[in-house]
Amino acid sequence: MADEPRPRPAFGGGAAGYDVRIRSLVPGYALLHDMLPALLVPRLAPDARILVAGAGTGADLLRLAACAPGWRFTAADPAADMLAQAQEKAAAAGCANRIDFHVAAVEQLPQTTPHDAALAVLVSQFAPDDGARQAFLAALAARLGPGAPLLLVDLAAAAPALRDGYRQWALDTGAGEAAVSAMFGRIAANFHPLTAARLTALLAEAGFGPPLRFFQALCYEGHLAERRG
Repeated sequence: MADEPRPRPAFGGGAAGYDVRIRSLVPGYALLHDMLPALLVPRLAPDARILVAGAGTGADLLRLAACAPGWRFTAADPAADMLAQAQEKAAAAGCANRIDFHVAAVEQLPQTTPHDAALAVLVSQFAPDDGARQAFLAALAARLGPGAPLLLVDLAAAAPALRDGYRQWALDTGAGEAAVSAMFGRIAANFHPLTAARLTALLAEAGFGPPLRFFQALCYEGHLAERRG
């Protein structure tokens, strides 16, 4: 019997207020979401199927659904309250009929017809490098066809200057010192940033080619990797 879905750690709270909160926690958040369709639209067929791992409240999902009316999606998230918001937004946007929602971790999804692409935005950073991160990446690879792109965005291991800059950016957004200190405490407790070399090694073990960095904002990095055939 499959394990029960595990709650996904959030940035200091669950679904309530997440859409507002996340913009003050991740630098370049809006620009990042412009990059997703820019990378996928030229690569995918009009009837592509895309796996959205850790779909959350649906920001990535709805951004892509609006770009290609023929794309279909598998949206998975173990946090039922987050996914419920994504479902409500999809219904309001008129694209719910193109999305299969699953309150589940990626590892629990069926391996049926391979997807043409996958994205995991601000998701794998919560998996420690004790086998869990590699298992997550391998689960993504197992649900992709040969050559399919994976877009992966996470907090990365960064030099002190970037970490200091991230703290200052958070202060400059209007968060007080106590709130920023609490945020960094949650990051230390729940996030597992990787070096570029370690990420490359784990992707290779999971069945992906070398990652290409397409986004960086202070400590956050986005990478594109292809499923090897």
